[in-house]
Amino acid sequence: MSTLLKSLGALILLIGVGVLAFFSFTATRDNMILGVGLTLVIVGFLAHIFLNKVVDDKYLKEKVQPLLPPKEEVEAQAEAKS
Repeated sequence: MSTLLKSLGALILLIGVGVLAFFSFTATRDNMILGVGLTLVIVGFLAHIFLNKVVDDKYLKEKVQPLLPPKEEVEAQAEAKS
């Protein structure tokens, strides 16, 4: 599931590029197609950044955080060394 979420932004971006490529290879000259393509590219770019951050943060909280000692324990050790 996380692999799909991480790839979703890039997939939206590629669909936007496909829409823009379709526009350039056809005789259609409509600004609406350009607007849709540009919107998909921007949304895909932002979704890629946002979803990767969310998925990575969730991974860190679930997998890495339990491996670290509790904050109180670290502070107690630091005070004991002082």
